[in-house]
Amino acid sequence: MVAEPLNFRLHRSKLFVPGNRPELFQKALISGADTISIDLEDAVPAGETATARRIVAEFLDDLKPGSMPPGVEIGVRLNGRDSGNMVEDILATVRPGLHWVNVPKVEDPVDILLCADLLDHMERQYDFAQQIAILATIETPRGVRRVAEIAAAHPRLTGLQFGVGDYGIAMGITPSPTRLMPAWMAVVGAAREAGIAAYDSAFIDIEDMAGFEAWCREAKACGFAGKSCIHPKQVAQCNASFSPSVEELEEARAIVAAYDDAVAKGLGALTFRGKLVDYPFAEDARRMVTQFSTGEIVRHG
Repeated sequence: MVAEPLNFRLHRSKLFVPGNRPELFQKALISGADTISIDLEDAVPAGETATARRIVAEFLDDLKPGSMPPGVEIGVRLNGRDSGNMVEDILATVRPGLHWVNVPKVEDPVDILLCADLLDHMERQYDFAQQIAILATIETPRGVRRVAEIAAAHPRLTGLQFGVGDYGIAMGITPSPTRLMPAWMAVVGAAREAGIAAYDSAFIDIEDMAGFEAWCREAKACGFAGKSCIHPKQVAQCNASFSPSVEELEEARAIVAAYDDAVAKGLGALTFRGKLVDYPFAEDARRMVTQFSTGEIVRHG
């Protein structure tokens, strides 16, 4: 069976769950998150990687058709290529039912190409209904410098994730949206050029929901499509922050309808509620309508 091409889905929220904690998997699935990330990397203690791989593989093997909440996807965060564990992570945990894998600490397109080759191999071994996507985490100065090359590395790559913890440590900074802005714009710009999504990193203070909301608001304004969560209590706010309001969605639909009507009359632009609307603004509204009607991410460019 040949796997179907990638279905490029919208992930407003991505909830991390440690790969060695199977009692948390079902709780994560019903948390309301668009996708869960079962972690084989930082959340798994040294020495438990092999156990976590076995647990994840058994969980995926035991998934029954129809047992997943509608629209929820499952991903696995691998160990990075330089760790010596990435290949074994893929061989041990990639199963039907998995939607994507996350390659951390990506600094070179080779990281993505190796992962893609291994996914090709696994899809030939198993009966996959759909190709597995790749999410690349950019979390080092070198990764930020080479992010445009990384974003264009392979068609399986559907998103760039910014990693604030390692990046902040490597740069010797206390992270804030202002201090991170050059790196944020590099990641978002590379993602937009490649026609893929950009996602913001986790917010580590679980109790500071006001700070989480403010950070989400800034990340969305800077072009990120969603954000990582480290606790289920962050999920609802994350989904709300990266979704348009009812009024915004209604206005987007009205803009699309008005622009299409203008084009049919031979016009390239119109005034809509006192504002100029031409092709770029109309297409931005059209992307919003498509994304939040179907969940499908519209490629940019």
